Amino acid sequence: MLNESGDSTSDGISIHTCRTCETRILGIRYHCGQCDHFDLCVACYQRDGHTHAMDQLILIGQWVEVATVANGQSPRQAIQRCAQTLAHSCRCRDANCALPSCHKYKKVAQHFARHCRRVAANRLKLANQKAAAAPAGGGSCALCKQLVVLCCYHAKHCTDSECPVLYCTYIKSKLRQRQRGQRLQRVHILMARIASMARMSAQLSRQQQSPVCFVTL
Repeated sequence: MLNESGDSTSDGISIHTCRTCETRILGIRYHCGQCDHFDLCVACYQRDGHTHAMDQLILIGQWVEVATVANGQSPRQAIQRCAQTLAHSCRCRDANCALPSCHKYKKVAQHFARHCRRVAANRLKLANQKAAAAPAGGGSCALCKQLVVLCCYHAKHCTDSECPVLYCTYIKSKLRQRQRGQRLQRVHILMARIASMARMSAQLSRQQQSPVCFVTL
């Protein structure tokens, strides 16, 4: 997937590599605005620091909109904003959309359709059969795994019955099935408890109504 520069995928999607340990950065990174393409992972930043002030950024994958942690935005808020941008990009038909991240999400969707859709669909079905959760294993590339995770997050909060976001309708259907199964299980447990209490009550009532025999010596 990486080209020779190591700065983007074959689809032109940016990735970030720690300048010190040369590993790909997931989650929080530190970026220098004065140096050219200079990023550090958390461990290297905490151990070595940098000569210039660095911005603390959070990445939801390597392709989504970057949110600044220093501005007070929590990781949950960043994911929510990414999910909103994902939903927007799936509805947007403007090739020159003014939203900066819209084009990135569209490119990821194109990459997914060409390379990883079938594998991710199979893993999503398997995951939903087990726990109605996002897939977490191998198969599709890391880029698309995180796309599916974001789609799952979106679906859990989506109320649009005709939502165009990838897998949204399917995931919502599976989540509803799971919720119905959980409710049915709770009903069965409650009925079993009621039946058990009724049996105990009947047994106690019979004991109280049993005649007492007195033996005269």
